[in-house]
Amino acid sequence: MLESYVEREFNELKAAYNTSAVIKQADLTFTNKKFFQNFKKNLNTDRRGEVVFLVERKNGKKIVIKSGKYPRGIYRIPSGGIGFEEKAIDALSREMKEELGINFTIQSFLGLVEYKINYKDEALKFYSYLFLLKEVSGNLIEDATEDEITEYLEADDERLIQIGDKMREIKGGWYDWCQFRSQAIYFYKDYLKELYQCQKRKK
Repeated sequence: MLESYVEREFNELKAAYNTSAVIKQADLTFTNKKFFQNFKKNLNTDRRGEVVFLVERKNGKKIVIKSGKYPRGIYRIPSGGIGFEEKAIDALSREMKEELGINFTIQSFLGLVEYKINYKDEALKFYSYLFLLKEVSGNLIEDATEDEITEYLEADDERLIQIGDKMREIKGGWYDWCQFRSQAIYFYKDYLKELYQCQKRKK
């Protein structure tokens, strides 16, 4: 069940950017104690959730990024934390400047993922707000105010789904992270499926 402030914010974003936005639940069980503890620490300091931003470039392809510490060949959709006293829409603008350094327009608010993150007898609640954006101007990465991203890739929808599939094949210490980060890609995959079905019904 959503907290009242999350439900209110979801409805505001839905009314402003996409009346078809949906809420989905994800129940994940982490196996790596260190990753779970770091996740918990972030939630306890100043992070009530995150914005996930899938950015479409002028050539129609989407931006996926990686850091030097990621497993070889692994990319993800960019994201950033939402502070305790921060609105998701404000976090989106701030994180876009920090991570990518480009100006954008919002094509759609795709929806919300409500996570239950489990580790042994503990459980955390976390929210991801997913946005589909369109690049307008600026110099990608060059104008970013932070330097966490070491590489980016332009991916069409098919390639994006392949990236999600590859993440779900990862084992070992990165397993939990990849299971978590692949959720946004599969959320988008479901969105594309619904969009296709809607267009098919209109014909």
